[in-house]
Amino acid sequence: MKNFRLQASFKATLKIQPIFQPAHSHQLNPIERLWQFIKHQIKAESLSNLQ
Repeated sequence: MKNFRLQASFKATLKIQPIFQPAHSHQLNPIERLWQFIKHQIKAESLSNLQ
């Protein structure tokens, strides 16, 4: 609880407002975009090897 109070007072001092972000927001998470790109590259390469 002490850490929570410290964070709350720090945020209030700097007037920081948190932004709501859904738990699984793949579109907003840059690393998810990278993983998606890598998966597409691997799929495309494996499909081209089959032919």
